[in-house]
Amino acid sequence: MAGKSKLTVPKERAVFVFEKGSQERNIKHQTKSYKYIKKMLNIMMAKYGVDAKQIFIGGEKNDLVSYLTFLLNLYYLDSISIDLADDKYTIDPDFDVPNKID
Repeated sequence: MAGKSKLTVPKERAVFVFEKGSQERNIKHQTKSYKYIKKMLNIMMAKYGVDAKQIFIGGEKNDLVSYLTFLLNLYYLDSISIDLADDKYTIDPDFDVPNKID
């Protein structure tokens, strides 16, 4: 079966490195998702005062999966617009709770 391999020797770590430009065939740099991920990486780097052309992210597999899932979820939530609709609940006496707290 293509793409499936049998792990014969358990390893403590695995390192995957992309050759420069090897992934450019898969995504266009002007897509919204590309720009979003690049922005998130730039934010992470700026937070720690880092500016580098090469980035290596490592850790436990579950932590990396969680981080990538977090970025993906943020990307999907990025376009959601949430508006305050307080006028829709004017007939509900419990809606204005902060005014009833002494």
